[in-house]
Amino acid sequence: MRWTLSTVLVVLGACTSSGGPGPASPSRTFPFVSALQAVSGRSPFHDCSHGGQVAIDSEVEPSLAVDPADPDRLLAAWQQDRNANGGALGLVTAASSDGGATWRTSIPPHLFKCADGPYDLASDPVVSIGAGGRAFLGAVAVKVSGSGQDAEFDTDIAVSASVDGGVWWGDPVIVASSADPLVSFDKETLVADARTEGTAYAVWVRYTQQNPNQPARTNETLFSRTLDGGASWSTPVPIHSGETETQFHQLVESPDGSLVDVFVEAPSLSDKAPLPARLAAIRSADGGVTWSMPATVVGITFTVPTDPTRKDGVRGTGQGILAAAAPDGGVYVAWAEERLQGGSFVAIVRLGDGGVTWSLPVKIATDRNQPFIPGIAVTAEGTVGIGWYELQPIAPTGTRAPLFADVRLAWSTDRGATWSVIHVAGPFDMHMAKLSSAGDFVGDYFGLIGLPGGFGVAYALAAPLASVGATDVFFSRVELGAGGG
Repeated sequence: MRWTLSTVLVVLGACTSSGGPGPASPSRTFPFVSALQAVSGRSPFHDCSHGGQVAIDSEVEPSLAVDPADPDRLLAAWQQDRNANGGALGLVTAASSDGGATWRTSIPPHLFKCADGPYDLASDPVVSIGAGGRAFLGAVAVKVSGSGQDAEFDTDIAVSASVDGGVWWGDPVIVASSADPLVSFDKETLVADARTEGTAYAVWVRYTQQNPNQPARTNETLFSRTLDGGASWSTPVPIHSGETETQFHQLVESPDGSLVDVFVEAPSLSDKAPLPARLAAIRSADGGVTWSMPATVVGITFTVPTDPTRKDGVRGTGQGILAAAAPDGGVYVAWAEERLQGGSFVAIVRLGDGGVTWSLPVKIATDRNQPFIPGIAVTAEGTVGIGWYELQPIAPTGTRAPLFADVRLAWSTDRGATWSVIHVAGPFDMHMAKLSSAGDFVGDYFGLIGLPGGFGVAYALAAPLASVGATDVFFSRVELGAGGG
């Protein structure tokens, strides 16, 4: 396969506009952002035993999916009761049959101990809905031995399936496991086939330490699929191993059924940021049986946001949900780069011509705002949207100083030639979300989906917007009006 560069696409992240909450009405002004709707509530795990590192009533890292045959049927999942050293007591899902107006929460059974399962913690929830309303929930399942600094984490990849779009879940199936204490798995992504009922695909990374005292600095990418609704999964096979470290894999399905896996790659992403890296992609035209060699999408600088108050630090990166497929066969890829002293940006490139060409990105400054963990989605009409959290640039220093953040969304109706930006939510205080030993944390990604006439967003927000615990998960619709979706 030959990969070349062509036209320019870019997202600006500096302008702001407002939308008013409230019910739909003929006098509504577009674009319109609905009122914040809390999807999460009081934790169902209050009676579950836990250690002092767990923040009860905290919710982070929401994933969001839409039924490809019914845009009123939505599905969300998130980490419930975050553990500061990684993972959470469990996962909670919420299904909606009315486009997000109301939600019904569920607890996937027999995965984590708080739901009669064998695992101490769960992390990295990813949901997807495919043909026939079949839904899948992927997770990293964690067993913990020891405590404190001596704690050891054994990880597996687990997937639960649902025949009713996530209202009820079957027992989890372990897709990948290892008895070797030097092997661990991280950050799975999955996509349910929109054309073939019961088919889904999963990708994740595997780390192998050389010895117990030396963390692995490289990994390999593994793939598996199910053809029977999640009852069984194929034996995992490596699809990329370049003596490098990859992360933030995003697996998407094009309208013709081909699969594209997009990821960030560097000699080691474990080195201190900023560091040179690339966004790369591999492609399969036969349902994951064979894969192309990796192609460079764009060279980037792998960055992390800086806490201008110098209090906690912020756990986040310029990568989140990296890729989304368009109805015309294109695939959009987004990322952000944060710089405290100015020059931060959010950018996007497009794969076209059946996987032959990538557009050439342009990096546009957004003053001193720091965007992080961007997400991307495309509507059925072809409108591309990219959302992100953004740290406000001016903040006082000191142990009591707040660190305010917002959520923004940009969209383009002309394949990236022009863009508009709207303020979706905030401000909220990131310092109220000190849920990770690495700093303030709302997740490594959030949920963004294309809907008729606009987008749906699921995100974790802290006080003063959160009312139950350190963080809550909220949902908003962004309606663009006639011709905007």
